[in-house]
Amino acid sequence: MATLGSGQRRAVAAVSLMIASSVALPMATAHAGPSVAAAKKQLDQLNKQVDGLVQAYDKAQSTLGASQKKLAAASNAAKGEQAIYDKLHNVVAQMAASAYKSGDVTPEVLSARDPLVALDQMSLLTAITKDRGSQLSQFFQSAQRLQFAHGQAQQALAEVNQTLSSLRTQKATLDKQIAQQEKLIVAAGGTIYSNSPKPQTYFGTATGKALIALQYAFRQLGKSYVYGATGPDHFDCSGLTMRAWEAAGVSLPRVSQAQAYAFSPKLSYNQLQPGDLVFFYAGLHHMGMYVGGGQMIQAPHTGANVELSSMGPGSSYYSLFQWGVRPS
Repeated sequence: MATLGSGQRRAVAAVSLMIASSVALPMATAHAGPSVAAAKKQLDQLNKQVDGLVQAYDKAQSTLGASQKKLAAASNAAKGEQAIYDKLHNVVAQMAASAYKSGDVTPEVLSARDPLVALDQMSLLTAITKDRGSQLSQFFQSAQRLQFAHGQAQQALAEVNQTLSSLRTQKATLDKQIAQQEKLIVAAGGTIYSNSPKPQTYFGTATGKALIALQYAFRQLGKSYVYGATGPDHFDCSGLTMRAWEAAGVSLPRVSQAQAYAFSPKLSYNQLQPGDLVFFYAGLHHMGMYVGGGQMIQAPHTGANVELSSMGPGSSYYSLFQWGVRPS
């Protein structure tokens, strides 16, 4: 069985072949000295591309956590089964020793620490110890379980390693896209990561858990967007909604696409109530939380902070709106 290194145990971030299909997205190019209007247009197009990559990256991080838990469980199961196997092996070794003295068994049988070797010797041992069938049965069952546990642990380790490799690829791709965003932000006269918290108090009509979620979200106003961030100082779009509803005692999935399908029914714009989650673009790669009065609170994209935005008729978000859901 492979020994897990400390780096693998500390690995932070998961499986995403999704990014392989996303890497081919064209990168916006900042021409020398673009006008502010041109830079803003390019930035808007790039923001849409990066939204999808960020959600894929977030999903990969979430998947890694699950893979690491699977690895830990498989490793613990293998350790536990190894202890049972070793104990039963001692009993069977004594049985085999008696048979060896009478010339019925070769010395290799006595040293069958490897469960595969033990399983190969099952027919011989069974033949010479029919009166100890119960103990032999337990031993060989343990050998089978141990071999299976070793295989599960090896598979889990491979999944973690695959996840880490995938995340490195994703991060490199995202970092290139973010660097392009940052250039366009400066060209458009904006600032980068100007974290300037401006917490407010929510005074709307929400009640119950929705009220708590919105109060949390309003306290994050002004904090900067950072991809992959879930607070407390920075957020991406799904990280903000996840933490807001977590404060209200409701657990949400990590990424926007998963949050969009976590509750039913799907809500139209006219059905929205304060606290509802709202989703945009056909790929559901951006989201916010409905505040009421045609507004939402969101963490938009690189170069922007958590803000209140219009999503009502006439706004750009209104035409991009897909549906809402109501956490419960």
